[in-house]
Amino acid sequence: MGNYSGTTRCGNCYEEGHNKAGCPRLKERIERLRKDDPSHYLVRREDEKAAARTARATGKRICAYCKTHRKIIESWDWRNMEASEQQSSDCIEANTKDSWGDDSLCGVERDTLYGTEDERGVGHSVRACKYRKADVARRTSDIAARRVVHLDRMLSNGIGPGASVVFSDDCASQGQWPTPGTFVVRAVNWPYLGIEVGDDHAVANRLESLEVLDTVHVAHLFNPNPPYGMEKKVTLPLDTLNLPEDNNRYRSSYTDRAATLHRPTSAEKVRNSIPFGWTDGLDERTQEIVMDGLMRDVKTRAKKK
Repeated sequence: MGNYSGTTRCGNCYEEGHNKAGCPRLKERIERLRKDDPSHYLVRREDEKAAARTARATGKRICAYCKTHRKIIESWDWRNMEASEQQSSDCIEANTKDSWGDDSLCGVERDTLYGTEDERGVGHSVRACKYRKADVARRTSDIAARRVVHLDRMLSNGIGPGASVVFSDDCASQGQWPTPGTFVVRAVNWPYLGIEVGDDHAVANRLESLEVLDTVHVAHLFNPNPPYGMEKKVTLPLDTLNLPEDNNRYRSSYTDRAATLHRPTSAEKVRNSIPFGWTDGLDERTQEIVMDGLMRDVKTRAKKK
């Protein structure tokens, strides 16, 4: 069982009140070994830890975001490039660790936003990173541009709370609820519109499979707890998306696709359901999605070297 007393217990002498790093007995033993046997592993380990602490305290901060997103030319490619090629690559030579932990030279993207000749990511933290802020602003701007098209579609077609939809023939819900117009849109998951990226094929796949509408069976529209199967998350009506015809596109039967818009809603209801800041991509949920995408592979603990 763990120690639940709230008191620190040393892993070396097992006494309470201090940990192994501050153990007086261990320190006394190390100092005694330093005089009698300087090459002892305890002495060497203590010196390595002291050197690492000094390096962390005096070294330059390395931004974890830049380290993940910056351009890197691997060591073998960098060493075999001509000097002119290295210069035109807009990278500078920097030390790195290979897969075996050995030091090696590679090409690292040059720092431009901070106006230095150093490598990108040196000397600042993730919180203060100008590159991260610039990427957030760029992605937010792209999302806002795509949402102009989405908003025009939703308003002109009347897709919003109060509209009713008809399921596609090739999805499971059509076999369960074949009657047209029996599912009514209760809410729109607005933050997921405009997030799609990639080529036309990837965007078409995402829009066709994105279950962005929360619908409920018309008979249970005002029931706070509809029975199982009376609530569905469905896609935007396919006849309003103007997607290119592609017979090879994969379509999962488990995705509840709305083939057509049976009855539209008013533009006023559509506008009233839009979250504040959605059109500019500045609403809270959108910013969370943007940040999650940028920070997915980033270890946020900033290190020094």
